[in-house]
Formats: sequence, structure tokens, C-alpha cells
Amino acid sequence: MANFKIHSNGYIYLYHWIDRKNFFRITTKMKLNEREWNNSKSRPKNPEATCNGYKITDELVRYESALNRALAIQPGVTKSNIGDFRKLFISILSPANGEEVKEHDFLTYFDAYLQKIKERKQSNYKAYRTCYNHLTDYFKSSSVPFDRIDMKFYEAFSRFLISKNLATNTIATQWKLIKAVMQSAFVAGLHSNEKFRHFKKNMESADTIFLSEEELTKMYKLKLIGYLEKARDYFLIGAYTGLRFEDWDRVSSEKVVKGVLKVRSTKTGELSTIPIHPVVSAILDKYEGELPHSPRTRK
Repeated sequence: MANFKIHSNGYIYLYHWIDRKNFFRITTKMKLNEREWNNSKSRPKNPEATCNGYKITDELVRYESALNRALAIQPGVTKSNIGDFRKLFISILSPANGEEVKEHDFLTYFDAYLQKIKERKQSNYKAYRTCYNHLTDYFKSSSVPFDRIDMKFYEAFSRFLISKNLATNTIATQWKLIKAVMQSAFVAGLHSNEKFRHFKKNMESADTIFLSEEELTKMYKLKLIGYLEKARDYFLIGAYTGLRFEDWDRVSSEKVVKGVLKVRSTKTGELSTIPIHPVVSAILDKYEGELPHSPRTRK
């Protein structure tokens, strides 16, 4: 996000914060008396104010537009590559010999978008990486104009994904991600191709299978021994707590306070607070408060 500040020397600077400590900064070459500057709006108090024959407000908009365009081309700005970003910004703001800076095409923009997700450590990075791999496998080329992402591509790429024996919902996810990248590039002004809006994400409804309270009670009352008994007890722990499989064997009496179980997820680190069902209490009592090792393999 662009932010303009006026320095004590009167010059207005464009700022873009990379993180809490680092920022990109460049002078706009516009000068104004500090008393004539509105800090809250990052603009001159007088919208018609000029400097060197230029309307200051128009120049600030030009700098802001160049920043947004540069961020679209190089979204992953870091302290180590800020020098390259500065060169890119200047080339967009003032193209040499009147030539516009070369735009990213679909695949190179997708790759830059992917790197941005990676740097932010977003949980959907793996999904985007998989989608990108499918695309590069399909195109067999590093140069794909945005205009090529049309209905003809939609039909051909759909057949390509089906030939890989991917599930319907997995294919739907690929279209969801492709549309997100195309939308991002569209908003950034890198293309005007809106054919991607017609791409359909065909999803299959999942079959949800569950056991009733009565069926769980019958299972609990079954007379079992050894491995089968432990497997049944572990299953009931999961059924009555709703915990992920990898957290079942973390349930113990010491984590139960006033009838409430508190377990921190090994996957997300989130703390789950769960009212204890009488069956769970009975199972814990059976094993003296500590469940035996998970019966993942029969012995």
C-alpha cells in the first residue's frame, strides 16, 4: 500500500512497507510547504497545488499507480531484492526511450504469485504449487500470454487433467486457483481478458458417513479383547471428542478439568476445549487415565 510523507526539507516521498522494519522509499521530486500538507490524507490540502509546472495530486497518483503495477509484477518484495524492485519501479514510472516495461505473462505471473504465497507461509502454498506444476506440464513453455487463457484453454486443460486420473474435486480446485491468479493480474492491470470468469468449478458432493449415538453405544458394549478392544476404544475416543486421528492418543485424565478436556492440536497448534462424554471418561478409567499406545498395526 502506498503512503506519502513530506520530509522536513519539503520533498514528498513515496513509502511502501515491506515488513515492520524495512520499507521501499523514493522521492517524488515534488516539493511543498509542510503547512500545506494533509498528513491524514497523504495529499496537499489544496488539490490544485502545483510544483515545477505539475499538479502535485496527479503526480502522486502516477507514483501510486506505478507502485501497484510494480507490485503486481514483483509481488514478493524483500530486503534482499529491494534493489531490483527499485529498478522495476523506475522503469515503469519513466520507461526508457518511451518503451513500456515488459509485462509478465500468465505463467511468469503465476510463479511470482506463488513465491508471494510461499514468503507469507500461507497454508495453500502446496495447492498453488501443484496447480503451477500441472500448468507447466501442459503448456511445455515458459511464455503464455494472458489472452491464451480462454474457453479453448479451459476445455483442453480440463481434458488434460482428466487424463491424469485426477478426482473431480481436485480438478475443480485447479480452476479455483487459476481464476484467483487471473483475477489478481486483472486487478493489477496486466491484462483485460475476462474469459476466466466463465470457467466452471464442477464439484462432487462428498458422502458423509456417521454413526448414531445408539450405534456407538452398541459398539462400546461389545465384548472384545486384545487388539480389537484397543482399536474400538481409540475409535470411540475420536468419535466422542471430534479430534483428528493423530491427536487421539494425546487424550488423558490429566487434561480433563471439571469435565472438560483441553488438547492442543499437533497440526494447527490450536487449543480444543471439549466437554467429556461419559464413555470417554469410562475408557480413560479403564486404562488408569493414560491410553495405551495407538493400535495402528496389529501385533
